[in-house]
Amino acid sequence: MGDLLTVKIVERAEASKDADTKLSRDNAIDASIENLFGLEKSVTVSNPYVNPASLIKAQASNKFEGNGSTTRSDDLTTQMTVVVDQVLPNGNLVVRGSRVIGLNYEQQVLTLAGMVRPEDIDSQNTVLSTYIANADIRYGGNGVVNDKQRPGWFTWLFDWAWPL
Repeated sequence: MGDLLTVKIVERAEASKDADTKLSRDNAIDASIENLFGLEKSVTVSNPYVNPASLIKAQASNKFEGNGSTTRSDDLTTQMTVVVDQVLPNGNLVVRGSRVIGLNYEQQVLTLAGMVRPEDIDSQNTVLSTYIANADIRYGGNGVVNDKQRPGWFTWLFDWAWPL
């Protein structure tokens, strides 16, 4: 425990997704009173413009069409040194580490956690990220560029209140 290990991070991820949605709904309501104990005649006598055969008529229509697609390709190639947090009874090593880089008012954060078999460590005390079990590799950051890549609060509020 406490030993250092260098990890060569070589990760590539690609994903794509397409979605196409079409919904349509039509509703119609017709109601009339042709015979109601003769009361329909008294309505037409007092108001000649009322037609009891078409007292209520309503119609509604709702249509939605949506398309979406996303394509993403990420490459991460770097190396970092992690600390051995725990040595398991079988000899495997639980490792964890982070690196923070600040440049031009941006802060980039790289974290890594996982499990390494001692036999996967080479003579230079390095291991490839592809040999790390349960690898949790996160790379992100914050700053002015990151802030501009997200929608503003008004856009978020509008999308939340009116998601269509």
